[in-house]
Amino acid sequence: MRDRKEQVSKASVWGCLAVLLLTTACKQPPPADTPAADEQTIRDLDAKWEKTAGARDLDGTLSFYSRNAVVLPGNAPIVIGKDAIRALWVSLLSPDISLSWQANKVDVSRSGDLAYVIGTYTCVRTLLLGRSGLQPGHQLGEFVCL
Repeated sequence: MRDRKEQVSKASVWGCLAVLLLTTACKQPPPADTPAADEQTIRDLDAKWEKTAGARDLDGTLSFYSRNAVVLPGNAPIVIGKDAIRALWVSLLSPDISLSWQANKVDVSRSGDLAYVIGTYTCVRTLLLGRSGLQPGHQLGEFVCL
């Protein structure tokens, strides 16, 4: 009887060991940590986005936003959703407005699934007084993009 229990115990131990070895051997390696390449990709996309906006391409500019995006424009209400963001960009891509920005810092999570960009922007409005009551202006500011 004792030999039978030892055989069952040994078989259980070897079975568990085999399962453990198989699960660890089949495990996918973690994704490569490529922060420099990820950062450069984000910088390239940001530059492409700015160029697209500079060309006054509304649909191209909006293509950089997710379906559930939120924009926090300075001194204005929060803009939620693609339709509201479209309305915002219609005004920003007006021929009377020149908008540019520069990414100063890009940080990407180790997993590569989250990044943020911190930078500065310049917005120049050349709208003449009387057309809409606004004065020409030059605005400098900072932004964060996730």
